[in-house]
Formats: sequence, C-alpha cells, structure tokens
Amino acid sequence: MLKNSSKFINAIKSDIREMRARVTINNIVFEDNVINKVDFTGSALSGEQFSLGSTHENTVSIEFSEVIETVAPLDLVQVEIGVKRTNFSTNEQKRFSNGIGKMRMGAPLNTWNTKEEYEYSLMGEFYVSDHVDINYNDKITTLDCKDKMIFLEDAYVSKLKYPADIRNVIVEIANQASVEIDTLNIEELNGLQINKIEGYSHRQALGFIAQLLVGYATFNRKGLLQIRTLKDTEYEISPDEYFSKGLSKNGIRYKIRGITCTVPKDEEPQELFVGSKKGPQLTIENPLMTQNELQRIFNALQSVDYYPYDLSWRGNPALEIGDIMTVYDLEGNELKVPNLSYNLEYTGGLSATSSADSKSRLDVVPTGRKTYQQQIHATQTNIKETATNLTNAFKDAQEKITGNQGGFIIQRMNEDGKPYEFLVMDTEDINSATNVIRLNQQGIGFSQNGYNGPFGVAITIDGQIVADYITAGTLSADLIQSGFNGIAPGVSMTKDGLITRSDTGSYTQLVSGSLRIFDNANNMTGTFGLSSIAATGETGSAIFVSEGHLFGIVRNRSGESPNTTLLRVPSSEDEIDILVPIDLNSQGIRDASSVQTKNGSHTGIFNTWSTGEAFIGGPTGAMLGYRNSDGTLSAVAKLVKGENFKLYTNLDVIGKIKTDDNGIKALSKLDMNSQEIVNVSNLTNKNGSSVSAQFVSAEGVHLIGGSNGVNIGSRASNGSITGSFRVHPTGAHISYRDINMGGNNITNTSDIRLKKNIKKSAKDALKEIMRWDMIEYEFDKDIPRNKDMPDGTLFGISAQSAPSLQIIDEKEDSYLSVSLTNQINVLSLGMQQLIKKVTELEGAMNG
Repeated sequence: MLKNSSKFINAIKSDIREMRARVTINNIVFEDNVINKVDFTGSALSGEQFSLGSTHENTVSIEFSEVIETVAPLDLVQVEIGVKRTNFSTNEQKRFSNGIGKMRMGAPLNTWNTKEEYEYSLMGEFYVSDHVDINYNDKITTLDCKDKMIFLEDAYVSKLKYPADIRNVIVEIANQASVEIDTLNIEELNGLQINKIEGYSHRQALGFIAQLLVGYATFNRKGLLQIRTLKDTEYEISPDEYFSKGLSKNGIRYKIRGITCTVPKDEEPQELFVGSKKGPQLTIENPLMTQNELQRIFNALQSVDYYPYDLSWRGNPALEIGDIMTVYDLEGNELKVPNLSYNLEYTGGLSATSSADSKSRLDVVPTGRKTYQQQIHATQTNIKETATNLTNAFKDAQEKITGNQGGFIIQRMNEDGKPYEFLVMDTEDINSATNVIRLNQQGIGFSQNGYNGPFGVAITIDGQIVADYITAGTLSADLIQSGFNGIAPGVSMTKDGLITRSDTGSYTQLVSGSLRIFDNANNMTGTFGLSSIAATGETGSAIFVSEGHLFGIVRNRSGESPNTTLLRVPSSEDEIDILVPIDLNSQGIRDASSVQTKNGSHTGIFNTWSTGEAFIGGPTGAMLGYRNSDGTLSAVAKLVKGENFKLYTNLDVIGKIKTDDNGIKALSKLDMNSQEIVNVSNLTNKNGSSVSAQFVSAEGVHLIGGSNGVNIGSRASNGSITGSFRVHPTGAHISYRDINMGGNNITNTSDIRLKKNIKKSAKDALKEIMRWDMIEYEFDKDIPRNKDMPDGTLFGISAQSAPSLQIIDEKEDSYLSVSLTNQINVLSLGMQQLIKKVTELEGAMNG
C-alpha cells in the first residue's frame, strides 16, 4: 500500500468525500472536467485456483468528454485519482514535505503537494493499446491501456552462464525487454541458483521465477518491475465503507494442502507432488522445479490462509494488488483477506470491488491448455489402449462366431404372403429375443437389445457401415483417414499411398515401395527406397536426398542438452561432411584414390601414384613428423614450395636465420646483444592467434593490439608483469593507475551545432540522485577481472542503483560500470533544479 497523509486516509473514509481524476498523456495533462470515466482492473495470484507465479496484466479504460486525435498506440498514459482534503497547517506542511520522495515496502509515495487542495494517488504507467475509439457525434474518446507486461511477449534467449543467480536472470530479462526494475525489490530477493530457461517468452520465464520465489511478477505504480509476495498493510475496512450486502465470503477457509508440478521434458513430462491429496490442491508447471524446491514452496505457502470473499466497497486508490487488509463484518468479526483482484471505477465518485475467490474444493482444474509434452503423452497412452482393445475385440468376435450354439431363423411375410424380412434370433419370440440379426431390403442390422435395437453394427443398402470395429483381409477405398482426439492430424490412406502428418504440417508418404518425406510447403526433401547399379545389376536400398535439401544423422540428446549432428550431406554440394571422429576399429582404408584432410585453409592429401604411396601437402608445402605420447606433434622435416628441403634434427642442418628478397627471417629468438633496432617501418609480433604491431607513421608511433586488445604495463625484476592500461577491443578501455593530466583537460564534444533533435531534459535529477547507492567497498581479488584493481577501501556508486548511468560490458558476464559523463550531467542538472527550488523558496519566504 502506498504511503499517504493521515488527512488523505480520513478524507478517503469520509461519507462526504470529493474525488477527482487526472490523466497525463505524453506530458499533456487532462483534468477532471474532461474525464467521464476511469476503470482500473488489476490482479495477482487470482483465479479459480491460487495462481502462484502470476504475471497478470493491469489495465485501465478512460473515457473523455472531448475528441482527442493526438493519441497513438503505445503512447504513455499516467492515471491519478485524488481526494479533497482539509488544508494543512504550516508545521504539517513542513513535516509532510520532508517525507516526499521516500519509500515504504518498495512502493513510491503518491505525488502530491501539501499546498494543493487535492491529494492524488498514481494508479500506474500504462500504454495505449490498439483500441482508440472516437465518437465524433457525442464528442467522446475512449482509450484502452495496458501496463508494461505487454513488452514481455518476445522469446527469451539467455546469454548468462549457468547455473546463475535468479536476480541476474531477472535483470537480463528486463534489459532484453527494455523495462526498468525496482532495484531495491530485486536486490532483496532470495539469490537462488537456477538452470537455463529455454523455449519460453520473457513473461513466461518471469512466471517460473516468481513461482520459485513464492510470489508474483508485476509492475508497480511507477512502472518498475517487481517480484512481490503478499504483505499485511494493517489497513482496515469497516461495514460503513462497503455497500449493503457488499460482503460475501465462503464458509470454508482456503489453505493449500497439496501441490502438483509438471516439469516438461523432451521425452515424458515429470510430475512432482508434495503435501496431501485431501483439501485444496495447487497445480502448476515449471521447467526449473525440483522436489526440494517444491517442498520449500509448499512450506512457505502454509501461511496463506483466508476465507474466499467478494467485497463491493467505496475503494481506496492507494491500496495495491497483493495487499492483505482487515475487513469487519456486520457482527464485528475480523477477516484477514488478500486483495488479489481489484477493480476501481471512477465516474465523479469512486467505487471498488476486491476479491479472492480461490475455490476450497478438491476438483479444481488448472486453467490453460496442456503442454505439448502432456498432449503427446496422452496420445501415446490412447494409442496403446486402443490397440489393446482392438485385439481383445477381434478375439471376442472370433470366439462368438465359431462357438455359436445355434439359433432361430424367422421369415416374416407381408399381407400378400411375400417375405419382406429375415430374422436370426436367440429365441423364437420377437418380444423375448435379445440377440437379433435383421435382414431386409434396406440392409442388415445386428442388435443385442432386442428386435427394435439399437443396432450397434449395421450395413445399409447405400453402402454405409456402422461399427465399432472392422477387420478385413483386403480393404479397398479411395480414402481412409484416422485421427486421435483432435490432438494429432493422424493418418490418411489414399490412392497415392499411406500419409502421416505432423502438427507442423510436414508429412511422410509411403508409396510404390518407397518412403517419401515432405516439408510443410509440400516440397519433397528426400526418399528412402530401392536402388540399383546398371553396370553390375546389383539392387538394394538407398536414401535419395532432393536437390536443395540436406540430409543428416543426428544424435538425439535427452533433457536440455543440444542434439549432436554426426553426419551431414549439404544441400548444395556433392560431398559428405563428417562432424565427429570416425573410429575404424583398427581397420584400414582401401581403394582410395586420395584422402584429403582439411584444417582451416590448409589441405593435405595422401595420394596413390603408379610408383607407390606418396604424401602431398597443401599449397604451403608438406611437413613430416611424429606424435608424442602426450598427443603433441613434433616436426622432423619440412618441404616448402619452391624452397630447399629442411631437416629439423639435432644435426642443426639449417641455420637459425634465413635471408631472402624480403629481408631476414628469424626461426627462433633473436638476441640483439644490447644493440638497438633503428629505422624500422613495421615491427609485428605474433603469438598464436594474437597479433600486435608497432610502426611509425606521419602521426607518430602506433601500437596495435590483437583480437584481445592491447595491454600497456611494466615488467618487474622478478619477471612478473603489471598492467597499467588496457585498450579493450569491444568494451571500455581500463586504466589500472591514476591518470595525471598535468594541468590539461579531458573534453567531450558538446558543440550544439553538431547536434539535432534538441530539447530540454524532463529528467527529475534530484530523484535520480537520491536513488544512487553511495558505498564504501573493496575489490574482490578472487575475480580475475579485478587482479589489477587497486587495494584498500574505496568510495563510489553501486551501478545497479543508477540505471541511467549504467554501461553494460557485453563481453564479460554483463558487468556494469558507471558513465562519469552521464554522472556529471545528472549532477549538473540536479544543481540547476536544486537552485531553482531554493530560489522559489526564497521568493516565497520574502513575498
């Protein structure tokens, strides 16, 4: 619940209260005189069952008494509802003004000024949805708006290292969705270590996280993302504040007695259970859940104990979703109930509906459709049961027919004495017969319920067959189609063959002795069928890959591990790519004209010549060597194209330095014997894949690093190296020592002639500064990144508390740093705003 003045609370509870609404759209304020209606709806944890981990969307609908044509979808809308209060004394004004801007229970203060007649409560930040209804005849504009939950529908693809702190996962989700978090709220959460969430949206991932934290995800009144739990606000509602018969409650208390959690798996979903099967049950789904975590959640939920209720009352805009309030019935009994569903309607006056209608019964059915894994599992079970039933039915039919003990054949005559129907019955009397076969010109019917049926099996004259089971030696038809409860498309038997379809639209076709595979665009990607060699007359089976399509052999991994491609035929090249080692099991390779090895751009070939076997190197030459016991390779001889043969042995046949037209090439370390290297235009150092270069140009000496950047430092007498400055290839450059500018300046381009889209900043710099968490700290030297950081106690800002100053290092675990330029600008703006406030206060005091 938001913090308010005592006079606000008294005014809200007053019988003669005066309410007002105020709406701000893109910084344009619409006052109460043009607002007909405001309808706010919010919920958390609500539904037929207690919806643990809910990510409900809060909405607001606004009706204006004028035509507004400047509104577009996704415009920012802020809604406030206020109440008229009595004027404050001078001392009260000072006391309440000193409290403005502070926080309680993670919720911001309502925005109000002690000198204003009305005190307003911000209902939240919303965004215009697709519905903007303008009635030009009645001059009415209606807006439907939703909170920031609408920005969380994209797929969540994490780049963190796992297991990861659950708070870091929340921050990553918020950054990807471009929404702000309530830093204090997130920092105070339980820092659980969780596995990676894959195949879900940002919103679904937050729901799984909220379940583990025994709460729900929501955006607070300032539009900041929070993970919240139920909290007791000690707010009381008396019978005077709700309407006649406005309170109804279930006579059975709601307390969760058991939890069933489905954990989706690639093969078959895992089902976890904790608690008792007797009493209210909670059914959830969570890919991160374990038995221990489910037990912890169950234990935490044992404090959730209330009477399901509905309350129609006068309302309070400062009350929030998830607040626990105290309601008194007409007999004075106290009810502690959570505000899980909250609707506020303003039409000049204010009314509200609060409820928590969770069902206290055993037969609660979880909302939402089954997961694909559950559907597949159910389908497989149905197929197995159906196959068993069919087999049993065939056996039963055979026994009944072959074991027949006789019966009675009755021929029925019409008035002319001509037969019109034949009956085969288990008795002579039509009225007492149970098993009856009727044969007439309309068809034949089989009944186990007497002469008049119903007929469970029938064949009519127009060719229709009605039966639970049909068995045949040969069945001829234009189309036979089967499906399974609407879950899978099923199987079709057509004149073109047997077709099986997947739920993605791809299908296989068994026809003419071959199995053909098609994608969802009806393109044949491959065929498995008969093959023959014309020259030898040999026949066999083969896999045919259609042009423009690839073929692969893939190892299907269980759980969250990715599948592994073992062999692949590319879609555009006539070759086979083998992506894993081949174990020949001590066997040889025979009748090969060449075996080509490829490593990057270097290619080697074992080639067969008429004079014997030979080894041919790639375009750079050939090397002969051996493999050591530890797996490393040692070169013995090297042949470079166009050069002499080189032998690497203890004989030291070649020298350590060679010369050519390009200069001198050192094949080992070059000892300059304390001499200088002069007049060098380019000096390049290569170590593995890292290359650095130093050269002289018209601008001076340039130092160029490799792929990992450049480190500038010093070497101590013991050989150790200490870094002083690092030029990072992708992130920020880092100095590990103080920089003395020697009286010179550090500048940043700020000429207004170089800029466009210029406007005055609307940022509340003082509020931003007050959020900064100023700390004393030491660098954690156990983290490799901090090895060159200074020792001792330092003073600064926590980057997590200053979103507008944050710079994210995308390369190194998304570490945060602070932009000093932005910090100086915010401080400068704050000084301007502070000076303005001081000037206004001085004017008020003097005037």
